[in-house]
Amino acid sequence: MRIIQPYKHLNSLVEKEALEPDISWGLRMALAAMVPLFWGMYTGRLPEAGWIALMAECICWVELKGDFQHRLKLLAGSSALALIFAIVGSATGHIIWLSVVLMGIVAFISSLLKNIGNRGSGLAICVYALFIFCNAYPTDTIPELKERVALVSIGVLWNGVA
Repeated sequence: MRIIQPYKHLNSLVEKEALEPDISWGLRMALAAMVPLFWGMYTGRLPEAGWIALMAECICWVELKGDFQHRLKLLAGSSALALIFAIVGSATGHIIWLSVVLMGIVAFISSLLKNIGNRGSGLAICVYALFIFCNAYPTDTIPELKERVALVSIGVLWNGVA
């Protein structure tokens, strides 16, 4: 019975991330960004790897606290929201007036997300940054948009693994 007590105490510290919460977050950020970039350098597909890494890195800004189920829901919701704004930004980058209006809407939504707490601040940055980057580098054709959606979807999946 005495052997189990220290294990339970260590397990509760790990679950609460009381030892050092930034270590797991920093490791997650490093893996999310560096592994796709190494893959891109190795295969010669660095632009594609950049989109994967950008999406994975942006989603890493969302704080994942709580039990596994809560983290999974938070990761799925933030990934879906980020993916939507990445697609909208990619599709509307060539239409300047629509981009300006959507930028105002995204800024408004981001400010609302920021007000829901620590997790909301990371999600607000994620949504805003993805929209800006995707809007700055829009897609020209439907096949390019499909490829961008596939790349940012891989980034979402990679973040879930990392």
